[in-house]
Amino acid sequence: LSGDCTSTRIREDLLNNHGTLIIIAILFAAFCVAGSPLRSFAGERCTYEIAVGAGSSLHGGLASRQILIAPALVKPMQNTPSLQLRLEGNIEIIHYDGSITALAGAAPMVRVFLSPGLDRGIFIEGGVGINVKSRRTVGSRALGGPLIFSPSAGVGYAFPGRRGPAILSIRYRHISNAGIYSENS
Repeated sequence: LSGDCTSTRIREDLLNNHGTLIIIAILFAAFCVAGSPLRSFAGERCTYEIAVGAGSSLHGGLASRQILIAPALVKPMQNTPSLQLRLEGNIEIIHYDGSITALAGAAPMVRVFLSPGLDRGIFIEGGVGINVKSRRTVGSRALGGPLIFSPSAGVGYAFPGRRGPAILSIRYRHISNAGIYSENS
């Protein structure tokens, strides 16, 4: 298929999948309301970040592509600046064989900078999220009901900047229904 035919199929699939549109609209509205630059988190100030990423499936035989948008509220620990608690939202679009599947959810995360006392430089991060999805299958893989979990771990580097850090990172994210549904291929 040509690029134009494929993009038209994807656009039509996205617009005709009401679950996808509802998930995207709800999450977008929630983060627009909650996402001003400074927010209170447990009575203390925190910052707001947004990340954009792209990826592909590491599952053998499933050649999907993903795009992820992840806004986050970040709370640095007052006495330990090298430790951050994060609440990340996410909208993920998975493209496989001309079909679109959308995921939306949230994940509590922990980020630890390897230089004690600093909130810049090399860091490691991890957490587990819960998501809803617009389809019960991706390709021939049956994923069960609407809920799935997304444990993730990553490493990155935060470059200092005038308005906050610029961050470059890589993250491994596993998506699973954790056996709560009988379908789990």
